[in-house]
Amino acid sequence: MIKRVFRFLAWTGAACVILATLGETRLASAGEVQKLLYLLVEDDILIASNIHLSRFDEMRLGADELIVQKAVANAVAVVVTRKRFIAYSAFTGAWRPLRLWPEEKLITLEAHDFAVHIMTSERILNFNGRSGIWAQTER
Repeated sequence: MIKRVFRFLAWTGAACVILATLGETRLASAGEVQKLLYLLVEDDILIASNIHLSRFDEMRLGADELIVQKAVANAVAVVVTRKRFIAYSAFTGAWRPLRLWPEEKLITLEAHDFAVHIMTSERILNFNGRSGIWAQTER
């Protein structure tokens, strides 16, 4: 009887490991990234609904600051106004603004999983959603 119990426990344990492994393989092979962030815009307030840290983080826009474009991915969000780029990282839980240069024009804006890529008339910029850091180079 004891041998049967041990065999049953060993079999169920092995089955759990196999099922867990199959589940992880299916998700990894599909290339899915968990959605960690949603962006809400309420009048002049940006609200990051951060699923990863289970909280909400707000950023108030200036009185004359209008949104030109925005993009949201799984763990990053970026808002472009006439004055600045404002990125948010679900991992750092922080808004990171970066001023536009005089006469600078937005050309492209992309957000993918954990990164933001921006091209302007003057610069190429990226925002790392894991570290919450902007990088830039002149064109």
